[in-house]
Amino acid sequence: MTVVNFQISASQLLHRDLLEEEKTKGVFIWEETLLTPFDELIISWEVERPSNGSYLIQASLFTTDWSPWLDYAFWGAFDQYTFKKCSPDFGVQVYQDIVEVLGDNKASGFRVRLIANEEASLEKFRVLHASAIDRKRHAVSSTVFFDNKVVKLEFPGLSQMTLSQSLVENSRLCSPTSTTAVIRFLSRCIDLSPVKFAAAVLDSTFDIYGNWILNTAEAAHVLGKSWHCYVAHLTKFDQIIDKLIQGYPVVVSVKGPLKRAALPYESGHLLVVTGYDPETQEVCCMDPAFSTNALTHVRYSLTDFLTAWGRRQGVAYIFEPALRPLCQFV
Repeated sequence: MTVVNFQISASQLLHRDLLEEEKTKGVFIWEETLLTPFDELIISWEVERPSNGSYLIQASLFTTDWSPWLDYAFWGAFDQYTFKKCSPDFGVQVYQDIVEVLGDNKASGFRVRLIANEEASLEKFRVLHASAIDRKRHAVSSTVFFDNKVVKLEFPGLSQMTLSQSLVENSRLCSPTSTTAVIRFLSRCIDLSPVKFAAAVLDSTFDIYGNWILNTAEAAHVLGKSWHCYVAHLTKFDQIIDKLIQGYPVVVSVKGPLKRAALPYESGHLLVVTGYDPETQEVCCMDPAFSTNALTHVRYSLTDFLTAWGRRQGVAYIFEPALRPLCQFV
């Protein structure tokens, strides 16, 4: 069993492997208490998608007491979606990717419950991840310490704009396109279709392709047990550089204007960080919003990038080899 609880100011990242005996049951509960107070929680999971049946992931937060269980995500053989649920008495709400405490209250613990339904079982469930922050205190640092070496991955471009004849659809495919590009890079499999991947991450409740936890869950399914894939709130750009040095690209969520960007990204956008040039202080990205694969290779100033990324609380999709200890973001 691996339980990691590493605290960085207002940010906490935890991982939980399921023991073999825990996989034999139809229900599993992961509980963590005495955490640094937080008001936002993102839960990720790694499991092979069931060929029949489904998994229901539920969450409960400890404020003054444990809140009722709230449905968080459905992950099934043929469908996947998240929920909008609220417990007014405890001021706790689930909305798409996030479990949040409403108002000025904070939580100091969480529970995650996995339920295997119908013919699904927990036998192939591998890991749960939880990223918790205090939104008022959490911030992305503007300091970069890895400033003496250029790092640049040879990362092929992939434009979301070339994927569909429907301008409505391909303009919404930034997350599955970015994630597909990373999976292709890590697995050396260029045959993975971003359109097929997008269909497998469509949140059928909200009709969106950019649900963070559904994208990393499908990535974990496609890459298999050799890789960890999860959502984390990062606190500094050095954490991305560290991954790049190891050879792993990072998908990040940005929001708002970026000089030289294809669009204003007013509603948020996902792109892949592939390198950093300390001499020019530019972040090398594969931004799928551009019209051709060749044009997706773009550089954004570090200052502009950190501002846009900070508007999304430093959210990133992390990819790590399963043979290595899970990242604690020291």
